[in-house]
Amino acid sequence: MGTHAQIDIKNLTLPELTELLTGLGKEKFRARQIVKWIYARGITSFDEMTDLSKVLRDELKQRFFISDWLPEIVETSTDGTRKYLYRLNDLETVEAVRIPMDGGKDTLCISTQVGCAMRCQFCLTGTFGLTRNLEAAEIVNQVCASLKDGPLHNIVLMGMGEPLHNLNNVIKALEILYLDEGCGYGARRVTLSTSGLVPQMYELA
Repeated sequence: MGTHAQIDIKNLTLPELTELLTGLGKEKFRARQIVKWIYARGITSFDEMTDLSKVLRDELKQRFFISDWLPEIVETSTDGTRKYLYRLNDLETVEAVRIPMDGGKDTLCISTQVGCAMRCQFCLTGTFGLTRNLEAAEIVNQVCASLKDGPLHNIVLMGMGEPLHNLNNVIKALEILYLDEGCGYGARRVTLSTSGLVPQMYELA
């Protein structure tokens, strides 16, 4: 966890990180190197980024931190489905669910909000009401943490919350998940489920 003066680097898309680094006088390609370390290699410390100079690593540590999640509770069902409970910095919680599929191609169902404002009759989360939106880093970290248990073939935004009610953060998270240098999930491997917020559907498209 970083200080209030530091930025969680997982809240930044590649263009945002590139802009910040070039503003500090760094080369553009450094952003891609950093993203690859964090998402493709699962590195959680700037000190481990060995193709960056020590000076740059020290500057990064002053300005950013790399959030890293571990589940507070993991429940496994008889069919191998695994439910993860994550405790957030404000002590709220969200859940992600790993679903085993044929051929070992697991699917991860992730949350986009704490609670939900939609109040769909068939959904337990809707009875809680909406507490807050998840940041992009909090959405992406559900994937990063679950990858520690093995590869994931598909991502489904179908957990707690209505994704299109948190559109800006969801779009940022999708940009990070899609990156070839990052998590590497192309659009065909990510499914977004919505209760039907039509204006936001058009904006997402």
